[in-house]
Amino acid sequence: MHPTQPDPTKRSDDDGRFPGGSSIGRSTAMKHGEAHGRKTEQKKRQLSDLAKAICDLVNQEECDIWNLAIPANQADQVIHELPIDVQKKLTQLKEGDYTWLPVNEVESLFRN
Repeated sequence: MHPTQPDPTKRSDDDGRFPGGSSIGRSTAMKHGEAHGRKTEQKKRQLSDLAKAICDLVNQEECDIWNLAIPANQADQVIHELPIDVQKKLTQLKEGDYTWLPVNEVESLFRN
């Protein structure tokens, strides 16, 4: 037998379906929920995933000095999500969008 109700332990960001209001004697059609704040939530999750990837990289490598170049609008959230021991290893932080620069030029930013 298949359950008729969704599993309350499973979560997703998919729009939900909820009973709409009705008058007496009228059917209650299901309505789709709205996507309030979905883009903001997705951005937060992406930055959280980035922080986790940085943390994993710093922890798996045997190096105590790290540099980070990151767009200014993302830096605060990513840095605050990193554990203190990882933050201490980030010796230089360059805030800016350097994605268009060749790797050797990004590396040269940290040599000064």
